[in-house]
Amino acid sequence: MEWPTIQECRRYLTKYCIINKFEVRKPKNEGYRIRAYCKAEECPWMTCFRKKPKEFTMKLRKIVLEHTCYADPLEHNCMVDANFIVEELEDQITLHHKTFKPSDIQKQMFYNFHIEVSYWSAWHARANKVLEKLFRDYDGSYRMIPELRKQVLLSNPSSIATYSRDMENGNQFTRLCIALKGSLTGFVTRCRPIVGLDGCFLKRKYGG
Repeated sequence: MEWPTIQECRRYLTKYCIINKFEVRKPKNEGYRIRAYCKAEECPWMTCFRKKPKEFTMKLRKIVLEHTCYADPLEHNCMVDANFIVEELEDQITLHHKTFKPSDIQKQMFYNFHIEVSYWSAWHARANKVLEKLFRDYDGSYRMIPELRKQVLLSNPSSIATYSRDMENGNQFTRLCIALKGSLTGFVTRCRPIVGLDGCFLKRKYGG
């Protein structure tokens, strides 16, 4: 058996272990070969993959299929991480990103592999992997604030659009204020002169 890259070989090994309900340990993270042993003590299962000379292709060199250990009855496997979840469910999470919650990811992974996934791994896969790829990361979004202000003023003349930065703290963004012209005019001409204040809290990567 062969794989075109070491990354694909690692993904294959991870999925093989998860489907067959066991975990492996790797003595070293090497760029030219992969050696893996069953994590259970005294279990003889092992495998070795190695790059072909002057190529990126990985080839299976050795495998011992005998297992003397038993699968986890609680259906846990530490090899199921956020990266594996994304590889398996990225299209589904992307398509239904508004309604597909971490709890749904947990249910889908149990349905697909009969394996328990922690809520944190499911949340991390959705928020920090798929949604950041779909909507850009938080840092990239903050860097677009000047362009947002510019577009608001171009499309809604006479609106209010301002932002500020803390120049003494690495040019860090501090606040943003947007009030569209239509909303301002409607408030002045049609609404009672009462201003209400409410709190809006940021609960993601950058709180506030």
